[in-house]
Amino acid sequence: MSVLAKQLWNLRIATCRAKKSTSVLTSISQDDVEFAKEYSELPGPKSLPLLGNNWRFLSFIGKCDYKVTEIDKLSLRLWREYGDIVKIEKLLGRPDMVFLYDADEIEKVFRNEELMPHRPSMPSLNYYKHVLRKDFFGDLAGVIAVHGQKWYEFRTKVQQPMLQPRTAKFYIGTIEDTATAFVNRIKKIKNNHQEVPDDFLNEIHKWSLESIARVALDQKLGCLEDEHTVDSDTQNLIDAINIFFANVPELELKIPFWKLFSTPTWRKYIKALDTITK
Repeated sequence: MSVLAKQLWNLRIATCRAKKSTSVLTSISQDDVEFAKEYSELPGPKSLPLLGNNWRFLSFIGKCDYKVTEIDKLSLRLWREYGDIVKIEKLLGRPDMVFLYDADEIEKVFRNEELMPHRPSMPSLNYYKHVLRKDFFGDLAGVIAVHGQKWYEFRTKVQQPMLQPRTAKFYIGTIEDTATAFVNRIKKIKNNHQEVPDDFLNEIHKWSLESIARVALDQKLGCLEDEHTVDSDTQNLIDAINIFFANVPELELKIPFWKLFSTPTWRKYIKALDTITK
């Protein structure tokens, strides 16, 4: 990029930020400023010396355990105990986390963001894309693992075609066909009591993957066909995605021992990501 091009780009960013700052000031009322609390006043679970709040995520603590495998229940518990704004601070190797449960406050956060907000990405996924498999991803690590100008450039390219309502209309027929195939699949796998199998969640995963492939790749994978065997590549991909999501809370919310040495959870996580990448 030439010097002039860089200057024009920086001018564009500065102009957009100025416009954004103006809208931020107008969206914050006088009451917001007058009754605003210090960050230290935010409610949340108390930390212990040296251990911080990490001890709450240890499975052997008992009733004090915060189960990272049940984020929905943990989130509900935090809201019931502390209210609409909750802070979990002093997590070893992690930044503090703030949970918002009020729709109006969530709106303010999004409206008050700058043009290129910095969100702490998942360190485990960031390490995988930028270090372990940098030869594959290069500088195209996606919106989760990048920030700043790279994030802005990527988001600018994809948001116009993906966020337009008229774009969604092109895929109504495709999604409807996949949904119909899923309904027919349910009819075939139900028993005499009109009940679905115990592994029905896996069928939902197949429908989800088939829908994504039809839209993103314009390709039919055949996930909902009868002859789809358990050992198929599609099932391996579904299993890898499940393993990935099951291990993310373990790596991101508990003490990050994986940064010091290769843990069993880390190895399963990497194997799952490699399967997805392939």
